[in-house]
Amino acid sequence: MAASACGLFLFLGPDRARKHQRLAQLRQSLTVHALDSHELNARQLTPADFGTLIREYPTASPARLIVVEDHYPEGGLGEA
Repeated sequence: MAASACGLFLFLGPDRARKHQRLAQLRQSLTVHALDSHELNARQLTPADFGTLIREYPTASPARLIVVEDHYPEGGLGEA
């Protein structure tokens, strides 16, 4: 896991169950309400949609949690 000063957390690696466990812990520690937690599929997400989502203010929480899942075969990001 990597974290930056702006509150960006990056979870990488093949252990999907462990990533989901860490995300649940992060969601709880940040007190993120369900309205402000988004889990998105990278294949279906356009850059414009993502840009709109990250510019929105939290609805019911002090922070937003946006998770973009890599659902490509072999765990890769596919062909660009």
